[in-house]
Amino acid sequence: MITFVCFIALLWKGPWWIDGKHLGHDLTPGEGAVVTGFRTTLVAIGAGVIAAFGLYYTDRNLKNSKEALKHTQESTQEQLQLTRLSIEHSEKSAVRQAELTREDQVTNRYVEAVKLTGSDSDTEKLGGIYALERIMHDSEKDHAMVVEFLCAFIREQAHTKRTQVSARPKEPVQAALTVLGRRPVRPERGRLDFRESSLQGASMTSGRFAGAAFDDCILDNAQASDADFKEASFIRASLKGAWIQRANLRTTDLDKCDMSDGNFARTDFSNASLFKCNLSNVMFFGADFTEATLDSSWAHGAHFGSAKLAKCYPEGACLDRANLSDAEGITDTFLAGAYVTAETRLPKNMRNTEAANQAISSTENAFSKKGHDHQA
Repeated sequence: MITFVCFIALLWKGPWWIDGKHLGHDLTPGEGAVVTGFRTTLVAIGAGVIAAFGLYYTDRNLKNSKEALKHTQESTQEQLQLTRLSIEHSEKSAVRQAELTREDQVTNRYVEAVKLTGSDSDTEKLGGIYALERIMHDSEKDHAMVVEFLCAFIREQAHTKRTQVSARPKEPVQAALTVLGRRPVRPERGRLDFRESSLQGASMTSGRFAGAAFDDCILDNAQASDADFKEASFIRASLKGAWIQRANLRTTDLDKCDMSDGNFARTDFSNASLFKCNLSNVMFFGADFTEATLDSSWAHGAHFGSAKLAKCYPEGACLDRANLSDAEGITDTFLAGAYVTAETRLPKNMRNTEAANQAISSTENAFSKKGHDHQA
């Protein structure tokens, strides 16, 4: 306010204060022009000062506004970050809680299913087995546990030393076997273990049993066409009368297995070991024995129609009365390694050859020697 009053006073009396000796009270036109110029200049200076102050305050206000906006933005970003972290934490907690709830539910379902399998009622056992199958499909985490339990259930319910041999497995045992054969395809840490189980007449058609252990099992008259037994083990197992066509038995271990009277047509035995097996009267139409070992096996009356025997190792295998007439890959080396008799039906191109006659003669001499040794 004082500044304004001073400015007005300077504007009014300024010319006389500065140059009063040349200005009178009655201004001539020239003096009036001087006064007017002074006042105009003063007004211009005042306007400039005011404008400068205005620009200064405007600039300062703009800087303050920018700083305030920056601070607000930073505060907003911090708040958004805190909100996002809070939401993520809440979501993780919700997911974890849901997972815990689900695991509790699965555990309760598993416990109830296991209780049912221990019932005296076959109907309740079936309910428990199919409940376990549902758990295995729903929960990959519990897959291995269910598989191991069902294998243990089969071994306990159908153990060869505790189970009376029957034409076919009990219904719950068959159900457990079927469930395992159609289990979801997932990586597994162990193998199916059916050792010493009585599974006579069992149905495993199209089942997945790769790598399974059937050692010392009774599988007489089992039905397992189109099943996958790759790398499985059947050591000392009984497969008499089994019907296992078009199956995958590659790299299986069938040592000392009794497969007599069975039907293994078009089954793949590549790289399989059939050491000291009983192959009497087995049908091997179209079977593949590439790189398979038949050492010391007894194949009396076996039919190898169109079977692939190239690169097969029959060292010491008895092929008395076996039908090899349509088999592929029969060579002089093959005949030299096996026991071939006059009643063995050889392919046309191998009959009455020097190699065939020599193999037959060697077999007769060997059998004759064994007969003399036995009598002695």
